[in-house]
Parts: sequence; C-alpha cells; structure tokens
Amino acid sequence: MTTGSTTLSPWLVRPPAAEPRARLFCFPFAGSGASAFSAWPADLDGVEVCPVQFPGRENRLGHPHYGSYEHLADELAEHLAPLLDRPFAFFAHCAGALPAYETV
Repeated sequence: MTTGSTTLSPWLVRPPAAEPRARLFCFPFAGSGASAFSAWPADLDGVEVCPVQFPGRENRLGHPHYGSYEHLADELAEHLAPLLDRPFAFFAHCAGALPAYETV
C-alpha cells in the first residue's frame, strides 16, 4: 500500500487518506476488532485515525490466528511501513497495548 492509495490492507479497515498531517493507529482491546473505533471520526484535525484489524476478528474471521505477538507485530509492521512517511502514534486499549508495543 502506498500513501494516498485506495488499496486497503487487510490490517486496516479504512482506506488511507491522501495527505494527513499525522496518523493515529488504534489497537483494539482483547477479543474486539477495529469496530471498537467505528464511532471515531476518520480525521481528527488533520490526524488520520487508522483502526487496526487483527486476523481472526470481524471481517478477518477466516484468517488464521497470529500465534504470538511477535509474529503479529512482524507481519503488521510490513503493512504499516508504507504509511509511516509522516508523524504517527499508536493508541492501544487494554490488551491491545501488547501488540502495539511489539510493533514499535
């Protein structure tokens, strides 16, 4: 995926914005999916909100479980790398903090 692309990564439920000032990647709590952030706006004063969807959750129900946080983080980092071309932050709720930490 490239910046401004309309191609969705299976890890993100919203298409990337063309020119956000920054990106906020949101990691859901244990047992939840990206829909935990569905009420959040896609943009917060120029900051793009990017809910992360883990395998085995919601629209990725058929995808195999990641097995370990290290494996999850490695795979997720590959998909996020093209979007880290500007300032970014991770927001993690509850048990979402561990995969966020491992991804950093």
